[in-house]
Amino acid sequence: SKCLNCLPSASKVDKRKHLAYEEFLENRRARCEHSFNATCANCLPPSEVSYKLKPNCTKHKPWPHGLCSDCQPPPASLNRQKYRHVDYVEILHFQEMARFVSLWTGSGMTIQRACMLIGHFEDDPNYPRGKKAVVEAIYE
Repeated sequence: SKCLNCLPSASKVDKRKHLAYEEFLENRRARCEHSFNATCANCLPPSEVSYKLKPNCTKHKPWPHGLCSDCQPPPASLNRQKYRHVDYVEILHFQEMARFVSLWTGSGMTIQRACMLIGHFEDDPNYPRGKKAVVEAIYE
């Protein structure tokens, strides 16, 4: 496989593992059979589940000394994501990223490091309805 810089300018990437996020939402909305002003689970974006404990439960001692089935969070099950938000990440200032990675690898990868990637999103012409993230800077 080739990187996007090595592909001919007129070529598109055909083999996709996941749908674009907009395609995923459109496919869900296509299953709706209700009036225009109504909503259902297929119309809405994926919901965020809260895994916080219910505060001030009176059935037991406070956490971590007690926990009941009413105040415990729901079980978490992992599923493969069916959609993708970004197809490609472009790094404008490669030296900054190389310095960040070299400091981490130089420590034997024993020290955890984190950074914020600062940039914007653009349409990616190499993927159908594709998006690319353009990283302009990193902040450690």
